[in-house]
Amino acid sequence: MELLGDGYMEINRNVNGLSTKDWLEKLLTPSLKIFSQANVDIVQIMLGTNDIGQGISIKDSIDNLRQIIRQLRW
Repeated sequence: MELLGDGYMEINRNVNGLSTKDWLEKLLTPSLKIFSQANVDIVQIMLGTNDIGQGISIKDSIDNLRQIIRQLRW
C-alpha cells in the first residue's frame, strides 16, 4: 500500500499475466476483503488485455468484467 497525498492510499492487486477469468477465480474474493477492511471508495479496473493474448472472446471478457463490477459494488 502506498499513500497518494493527504488521505489517499493505493492498493495494487495486480498479478501480471492474469486474465479477467483468473482474476474472478483467484483474486476477487481476497481483494474484496482487503478493500472492505481499508474502507475503499474507488476501484480502478485495468483488466482485459491479457484476455486477448490468451484467446478469450470479447464477450467472455466483458461478461467477466461485469461480474467483477457487480461484486465490487457493495
